[in-house]
Amino acid sequence: EHGVRTLVGAEGLRQFFNEVHEHASKHGGTITMFGIDETTFIKNIGDEFSQDYLKRMTEVSRKRGDLEVLAIICEGDTNFCASDYNQYRWISKSLFQAVPFYIYGKTLAIMDFDTIPGPTIILIKSPAITNAYRKQFQAFWKMAHPPRPTKNTRKT
Repeated sequence: EHGVRTLVGAEGLRQFFNEVHEHASKHGGTITMFGIDETTFIKNIGDEFSQDYLKRMTEVSRKRGDLEVLAIICEGDTNFCASDYNQYRWISKSLFQAVPFYIYGKTLAIMDFDTIPGPTIILIKSPAITNAYRKQFQAFWKMAHPPRPTKNTRKT
């Protein structure tokens, strides 16, 4: 059950999200993500896929009732497009890294959007590595805080 895989480009990112959806459908549980910028994702996977994915994940969340999705985003980012099933927290700009990592099940995914073609997604299946990153995420989650509404925040 150990291994490393690489996914590349928009197609790879779509495949990644399909795998996250499949995991959520089968297992529920907690999915964590750090360094997320929804705008970058949408730009890379397209509006249509993005809307479809949000719809599918919202359904899984409602159907299962045991899915928890935690996302740490940069302070000031008000793109909460997955707020039907995501809990968002803001982390200070000094700690925010635009190299996102996702944890679901025994898989850690690290994303690099600066590659050509981009992004490059490195999937690591290793309980030890995943648990280490999960602990890091929990520490960041404690440091982060719920987004504060600003005058121009609006629900999308």
